[in-house]
Amino acid sequence: MPHPERNVRHFHHPDWKRLPKREWGDGFELFQNAVSRAGQLVS
Repeated sequence: MPHPERNVRHFHHPDWKRLPKREWGDGFELFQNAVSRAGQLVS
């Protein structure tokens, strides 16, 4: 099961200094998809 708290910001990752700089981490995409889907269900 995916964990939305995984890496919302790039510096939440344990190896963030070694990885290429990004504005958002992996978990943020999951959060965006959840918000988008919830919006579709409500409207």
